[in-house]
Amino acid sequence: MPVYEYRCKDCGFVHEITETIAQMESTRDSKHCSKCEGKLEKMFSRQVLFTETRYFADLRRRAGDGFDDDEKSRKKAKEIARRAGVSTEGKTFFPHMCRPGEQFSPTAWVGDAADLRNAAIAAGVGVNSKICKVPAVEKATVERPYQVADDIVERETQMIVDDNFGGNVPAATRSKIKSQVRDDITPSWVGKVEHEVPVCSLK
Repeated sequence: MPVYEYRCKDCGFVHEITETIAQMESTRDSKHCSKCEGKLEKMFSRQVLFTETRYFADLRRRAGDGFDDDEKSRKKAKEIARRAGVSTEGKTFFPHMCRPGEQFSPTAWVGDAADLRNAAIAAGVGVNSKICKVPAVEKATVERPYQVADDIVERETQMIVDDNFGGNVPAATRSKIKSQVRDDITPSWVGKVEHEVPVCSLK
């Protein structure tokens, strides 16, 4: 006989009731909570995740590899994964698990709970299921002093080294020149700028 879930509208307590479909239909509006006598409402069925194997087998059955008929995206994602040394065999691609700024992250190919956990961590996505729990990563904004990009500082440093030292100096000297270059080319009128940093919190 099927098991149905009902939630109390007053206290939120969830009841599991074993009944036939006919019983469910005939008593739908007359069920009351055993805790507070509040009215019960039927919850929509949730998939029961008995095992990791069952979960991912069902996922593959429903979603395939995640691309449906989009052969172009499938080929591109698989090629990026191959170059990164990631196997896509028997896995499903989760677009929302891509790293920020990446369309086809190799880590977004998921075949088991470990893959799901790693993909969530890489993408900063929270997961809260019976097979995997990962804290969500929220964005917090902090102010930091403005800094000129490293590649610009490196380019300017190399020009000074080339012009004044024949293109080669000891590491300690190069570090001092680089520090001086950064100070010289950082605009004095620029104060602090906002940066986003990850903050973990359970969802």
